[in-house]
Amino acid sequence: MEQNSLQQVSRRNFMKGALVAGAATAAMGLAACSPSSPSDAGNLADTGSASSVDWDQEADIVIVGGGTGGSCAALAAAEAGASVIVIEANNSIGGSGALCGGAIVGAGTKMQAEAGIEGDNGDALLRDTQASLEAMFGPDHVEHVGDDWCITELHCAEAGNTVDWLVEHGVDIVGPSQQPGQPVARLHMLYPDASAWPSVIQPQLEEAGVDLKFNTKGAELIVENGRVVGVKTEGASGAYYKANKGVVMATGSIEASKEWRKKIYTLAQSNVEASNKLNDGTGIRMMCKVGADTTEYTAMAAAPALFCTAGNASHWYELLMNQMGAILVDSQGKRFASENTPSGEMLLTVDALPDRQAFLVYDAAIAETPEMSTQPMLTIRGSGYGPFSELEGQEGKVFFGDTIEEVAEAAGVDPAGLAAEIEKYNANAAAGSDPDFGRTNFGIATAGLTKPPYRIIGPVYATVMSGAFGVRVTDKLEVLDTLGEVIPGLYATGEGAHGLAKDFLTGAGGKFSWALTSGRLVGSYLASL
Repeated sequence: MEQNSLQQVSRRNFMKGALVAGAATAAMGLAACSPSSPSDAGNLADTGSASSVDWDQEADIVIVGGGTGGSCAALAAAEAGASVIVIEANNSIGGSGALCGGAIVGAGTKMQAEAGIEGDNGDALLRDTQASLEAMFGPDHVEHVGDDWCITELHCAEAGNTVDWLVEHGVDIVGPSQQPGQPVARLHMLYPDASAWPSVIQPQLEEAGVDLKFNTKGAELIVENGRVVGVKTEGASGAYYKANKGVVMATGSIEASKEWRKKIYTLAQSNVEASNKLNDGTGIRMMCKVGADTTEYTAMAAAPALFCTAGNASHWYELLMNQMGAILVDSQGKRFASENTPSGEMLLTVDALPDRQAFLVYDAAIAETPEMSTQPMLTIRGSGYGPFSELEGQEGKVFFGDTIEEVAEAAGVDPAGLAAEIEKYNANAAAGSDPDFGRTNFGIATAGLTKPPYRIIGPVYATVMSGAFGVRVTDKLEVLDTLGEVIPGLYATGEGAHGLAKDFLTGAGGKFSWALTSGRLVGSYLASL
């Protein structure tokens, strides 16, 4: 059967088992991203053969990784009639996607139409994305990305369809809302955040007959006659799983590999812990061993950030620290650095604390300022961009107390230590001097923190959420070798597929949206073969 473009397959009702027949080129001129001929069979060294490998189990599709991309690929493929095995190192599906805020940028969605937004589509999103990226990186950005630009084209065209697909599958999504950098309301948020969607999708995977192999880690790709035909799992007694249509690598990126990150960052930055410790680059290495070509390292790859229960603290660090006058303390209630320190430096200071966590303290005077109620920030899980003050209505995000001791106890900070530190800090702020750490900007809190109820957000900690590094793929999610040729039988999704390091969708939601979208597309595409 001749191969079809992912976009064509996605537009068919694959949930009813309809298969697409006939050849077609990719929509929107993506043919340049698909090599005209497959790799030579002789380019891949056989790692196993029918005579040497005793297959434990076989299916149409074997997926390594049950996170965002892997679970979507499995569901789309199974509902289209394919048999699917998922190998997942964790004890449940979800992966890094379940740890994020749940933002998806999508154009032309049914939710947009219901909100009265007309005329938005993938072409418009692509134009806006290109203009924004050229403004950030320069006018030659698209030319520099080269053939890989087809991934951005595919993403823009299909992200809206992914939103509709998730809604059809019972995932609770709110929006659309507008975010800075987007001229149209395109931000769709999983409610209350992305941690909720695996509980909706996993029962559907089980009902569709997907064979989920939890606590199982892929170790090696099996190649026969120049084609990837299966997967061996980790361990001396590792099992062999044969894939009759294709192997999909959905193992994330490299953020948990400190050795790999040392190639990009300083030693201190590379030592910051990853949120998902299973994303250790094993999947990337498996693909590289059979000849896969990786995307380039960029300044955006594997960057640490400050996080807390309220979300990505790096997004609002500048507002609370420099503009408003909040302070950061350790678990003993003691300040440890000037709050004027840039967030990129502060995260390393926080990470160097004995328990690697800090707490952000502010008062009612700061909370009641107009900026806290009007300046849009990406902090509000479940609604996307909103005023920082909305956090105070979300249980567990902000701790309150009429006294310093009360709020400290609620947040798990030493009450006596924080009370003494606040008294000292207030005296210094009133004098306009910080002899301990040299803070020069006290924001609006020129008399310190004096107005109850007091607030604490935390713990705040440094972590790496994303690697932004992967292998090169075509618009069909076929993995490419170092000569730009397709590796037959091998596909990839999510951040491990291309990485999207330099051409992610502008604003929040690009990486999560790409994982969902690429998984949905490759699953339905492989099922159609």
